[in-house]
Amino acid sequence: MNLPHVAGAQMTSGAGDHETIPIVAALLLALEREEVGYCHWKSNDAIARSASGENDLDLLVRRSDATTFLEIMHRLDFKRAIATPDKRLPGVVNFYGYDFEAARWVHVHVHFQLIVGHDATKNYCLPLERLYLRSTRRESGFLVPEPEIELVVLVLRLVLKYSTWDAMLLRQSRPKEEEEEELAFLEERADMERMAALLTHHLPSLRTELFFACREAAAGRASAIRRVRIGQALKRALRPYARRGGWGDVGLKVRRRISLGFRRKVLGRGRRKPRLSNGGAIIAVVGGDGAGKSTVVEALHEWLSAEFDVIRVHMGKPPRSGPTWVIQRTRALLGGLSEAVRGKGSRTDALPTEDTIPTASGTRRKRARLSRILFEVSVARDRHTTFCRAKRVAMNGGLVLCDRFPLQGVELPMDAPQVEAAISSGGSNSLTRFLARLESSWYRAILPPDVLVVLRLDPDIAVRRKTDEGSDYVRMRSEAVWNADFGETPAVVMDASRPKEALLSELRKLVWSRI
Repeated sequence: MNLPHVAGAQMTSGAGDHETIPIVAALLLALEREEVGYCHWKSNDAIARSASGENDLDLLVRRSDATTFLEIMHRLDFKRAIATPDKRLPGVVNFYGYDFEAARWVHVHVHFQLIVGHDATKNYCLPLERLYLRSTRRESGFLVPEPEIELVVLVLRLVLKYSTWDAMLLRQSRPKEEEEEELAFLEERADMERMAALLTHHLPSLRTELFFACREAAAGRASAIRRVRIGQALKRALRPYARRGGWGDVGLKVRRRISLGFRRKVLGRGRRKPRLSNGGAIIAVVGGDGAGKSTVVEALHEWLSAEFDVIRVHMGKPPRSGPTWVIQRTRALLGGLSEAVRGKGSRTDALPTEDTIPTASGTRRKRARLSRILFEVSVARDRHTTFCRAKRVAMNGGLVLCDRFPLQGVELPMDAPQVEAAISSGGSNSLTRFLARLESSWYRAILPPDVLVVLRLDPDIAVRRKTDEGSDYVRMRSEAVWNADFGETPAVVMDASRPKEALLSELRKLVWSRI
């Protein structure tokens, strides 16, 4: 997608010079052309950082223009995301875009109604949308509200967030540095008489005296006990605009804080990230040795996980189940493993036949062969289990990155059924034929990925790149991909011999266009 540049997009703020990146410039231009009613409703002291993608874009959009706005976001290739349950709010939508030229994510936080309050509950819906949108001016390319209106809402937000008993007890009663800067920025520009008139007309339940007391509390010019009293008085005044009752709000806040603390302290996890509203995707990267599969998967994970819920799986080496582990240990005891399997617990890519164990007795050869067949069947089941887990994540909106992937109709030796070929060359019986059918059934149940990328690399280059494995082994695996026909698959074949950054740039654009 080619995004237009906006002339004169260089802007200055207290944080220094910032330039409007192309995707933000294109969004502003489209909103103006389509006459969408909107404004950047908060944090306008740092508006230039929003233009550069360093901050989120917090847009209030007129409800009647919602359809036009959503069409614009679709044209600009923004992806709509579902917030985690504790962040999900009515009338609030999240969009993510990626500016490939600036190599920067842009998060657009879209409000069709003004919902404010403590971060854990956002309990109040203020009836100020029309006022915001009726009195805008242009600044740094954005439409922004008058400072009096923005100051009113900021003061209410700060008191609801920090002037409470629980905030005092948890030592979270002081605004962040950027919030203090925003408050000072707006107080310098706001007309207090006009602000008082706006309060009387648009928030009649909030007395002017109480609001100016809230100003003192927000600025830290009151004692802790007085601040709590002011906070309680503000909650009573805003009761007509509350989304839930007082005790219901307190209970929800407690539950969410306990849940967040459990995730962080007990499970060692951070906050959950949003998922795509269009549904998730399984993104598979296939290639021979030396093609850079692991490097590509790592780079894609680093890129996507910055904003979304992303997991990685290795379909070539799935997590070992209990049966697989038992079979491995049994094979080791029976002496049916190669040195690599005995030392590292890894697997080779071909089953042993009568000719590959010439020094073993007939009974021992049969044991080794059967144990290997059982191992391959168990690995097939592990791959199917891993696929099912990945599919569940994708069906719930998450993204799954797969290193290697079994493909129907493409017989890659490292990711294809092994038993059938072995019994055709080494003899079969009813048991081995049953196991061959069982292995094939596990592979057939692995459905194609949503996005399939094949890294195709000349075998000679692969041998030069992959020096930690035997050259014959590397060449064999590389030739399998090089000679494979992916015409019946949804694969996008890419030349893996190109420089890493060029390959990753194309790959990011491909993935973003298909998820």
